Amino acid sequence: MVNDIDILYGSVCGRTHRNTGKPNQDSLNIKFTKMGIAIAVADGHGSALSFRSQIGSKLAVKVAVESGNTLAESGLRGADFLAQWSKSLVSAWAREVLGNLKKHPFEDSEVAALNKRHTSALASNALFAYGTTITAAYLVDDLFHIINLGDSDALIKIGDKVNNVRLVDERMVGGMTYSLATEGCVHKFAAEAIRKTDISSIMLATDGYQNSFVSKSDFEKVIVDIENIYHKNTHLNIHSQFETWLKDTSDNGSGDDITAIILLNNKISDR
Repeated sequence: MVNDIDILYGSVCGRTHRNTGKPNQDSLNIKFTKMGIAIAVADGHGSALSFRSQIGSKLAVKVAVESGNTLAESGLRGADFLAQWSKSLVSAWAREVLGNLKKHPFEDSEVAALNKRHTSALASNALFAYGTTITAAYLVDDLFHIINLGDSDALIKIGDKVNNVRLVDERMVGGMTYSLATEGCVHKFAAEAIRKTDISSIMLATDGYQNSFVSKSDFEKVIVDIENIYHKNTHLNIHSQFETWLKDTSDNGSGDDITAIILLNNKISDR
């Protein structure tokens, strides 16, 4: 626990990936810095075209925290921080990916199964192989900065209300989502800066979590329920059980990988 913030986190490989021998393509990163707290989750696409997405997601959470920390140290805050964070993150991720590709060129076994459309897409943009979403939050100077690209969720509980910092685009249907590999993705981030004193909890989660519930409202109730359990059932070791809960949720729901980080603000626990 740091500065009245407690953290729950976990990442589990979904049933569908376990059954096919595929790795968990989600990643998370949590850093306590001299400026504050930085957290990030990423969901590698896992499609045939994005055959290195588990690497892409690891690089995404790495640069999300690093670029956020650089901005925090520069003194930027609020809207200026958010605008620069998405730009810095996107460019840093592309550099990291191209660096990885230079060290580890695509192997014949990786591209052999691609169809003509995917082969053409990869030839025009090698970043597609590493495609991933990214969701991150940085607490600095009692201000939470939150950014979200793609179909993961950034739930914020303020009083009795739960908001989701997520871009709604009706053109994205059938599992389609914006990605760090998408051209112009810097303009597709949802972003918000909110005072720490207004927030009782934040949850960043990959879409395997929401897709395990029948409705959006059922999913959003998760953060309410976990906050209540945390504050009212002190005998439970919620930290050690959290990842088991995620696995059970995936096994009985989406079957997808689930990764989540929850920040709990103890200063307003009685709201």
